[in-house]
Amino acid sequence: MGSDVDRCDFGSDKTELASPVMPISGLLSVIVCPLAERIRRVFDTKPQTRQPLPQGMPSPSPPTALPVPSAQTLTTDYLAMVFETFLDTVFPFQGFLLIDSQGHLIQSSPYARQLGLGRESDGGSGRSPAAAPAAPAAVTPLATAVNHLVQCLIESRQLFPGEHIQLRDEVIFPDQMRVSLEAEWVDLHCHSCIVVTLENRTAGAQQQAAIDGRRYHLTERETEVWQYALLGLSYSEIAQALFISINTVKQHMKRIYQKQEG
Repeated sequence: MGSDVDRCDFGSDKTELASPVMPISGLLSVIVCPLAERIRRVFDTKPQTRQPLPQGMPSPSPPTALPVPSAQTLTTDYLAMVFETFLDTVFPFQGFLLIDSQGHLIQSSPYARQLGLGRESDGGSGRSPAAAPAAPAAVTPLATAVNHLVQCLIESRQLFPGEHIQLRDEVIFPDQMRVSLEAEWVDLHCHSCIVVTLENRTAGAQQQAAIDGRRYHLTERETEVWQYALLGLSYSEIAQALFISINTVKQHMKRIYQKQEG
């Protein structure tokens, strides 16, 4: 494994650690590349056929040439726009990292930075030292898990060329917040990058349990049990988390299913 990947900085020294992940590769390919191509066509300067002017009318001064932005500039601008505004709006409990083929950070979404990944000082922009070889990563479980997925994904492309591989992991914080990770390759503007999706499964389960609680008239305790069930915890784990017996969990789950079916 190359040293560039090992030096990757996905952590933050300010961090105090106390539903399935949605694939993002298609989203980026559909949104970023077509928009950039469309804007490039608008700024494309082509010779126009001039019509003869009426006799005696002075010739207009030549128009000032508009700067034609490069493909790389447009791609970077639209990546920044998508990561800074669009992704957090559409996916409120998910953070995203875009990483180049050498393991260097290109873009990070605001929610990813809330989780301590990326750098607050650069706003997630690839036009910063964050896209260059970084300092040693802050030692946090989440940063370590991201580094491991990225390294494994880079190795997998060397070992299994042409295969589409998605790698997953999960990190449980000391306050029991569960963050699932998914890493995959995506082709953006003829460049291969790695997209890491981070989902706060605990926040998603809390929201879904609250919605189901109102929909099916669940009690407060049933809503709590259902929230842990949505996280995939076993009856034993739910009982341990709520300090109740396994039989009590089974009774709550039975009533929850009855209400949902009724």
